[in-house]
Amino acid sequence: MKHTTAWNKIKAEYLQGVTPKELAQKYHLKAKQISDKANEEKWVAEKAKISENVRSDVQNRIKDLTNQALEALCDVINDPECENKDKVSAARAILDVSGLKSLKQDISGIEGVSVVINREAVQVESNN
Repeated sequence: MKHTTAWNKIKAEYLQGVTPKELAQKYHLKAKQISDKANEEKWVAEKAKISENVRSDVQNRIKDLTNQALEALCDVINDPECENKDKVSAARAILDVSGLKSLKQDISGIEGVSVVINREAVQVESNN
């Protein structure tokens, strides 16, 4: 009985990031055979396209989550009934350390605290 190579499985794993060396060990082949097949069938370009799509999806998801988080933080900072300076300070600290520095529009805060939100950067400025 002739042994057939499971190229569909190998390709699927390759596209998920498994190296030719790892695949060679798993499927009892030489890494060069897998690399040659990958080059011949342009798996590298396909893998790059998949990676770019995933990267774009992740960036869009991060952007959506960032917008939601910024809205929540701005609600805390701009709440006229919020006289708790600790809460406002905590919200400012979250903006400073969280990486939520990717959008921009002016939002007035309480007691001279303004939140500047821009697509390039988010800053919390104090007029103290």
